[in-house]
Amino acid sequence: ILSKGEQMDDLSLLKIEFSKNISNDYDEIKIAELITKAKTVNGLVESIHVLENALENFPESEKILKEIIQLLVNQKKYKEVIEYLERYINICPSSVQYIYYASLLSLL
Repeated sequence: ILSKGEQMDDLSLLKIEFSKNISNDYDEIKIAELITKAKTVNGLVESIHVLENALENFPESEKILKEIIQLLVNQKKYKEVIEYLERYINICPSSVQYIYYASLLSLL
């Protein structure tokens, strides 16, 4: 390597992050079951209802919020999805993708 050029240490390429959302395996299993239930009920409105109820029990669940966001976007309910995007961004502030979605939807 040194024969080809200068060796440098660039720690700016390294991203270190602490997750404050530490959940146990039981919570993850329960969340997965609730998401599966939401996908098997009839109708998008009922699916959203199941996920909103699940969110009451697991308010910091990134997975549930992502599912709600996806369903609302599929229904083109952009005004409603902004609330859930803001909640998601508060939980995962480094999620560039969802920050981008929020900025696009705020223009509507």
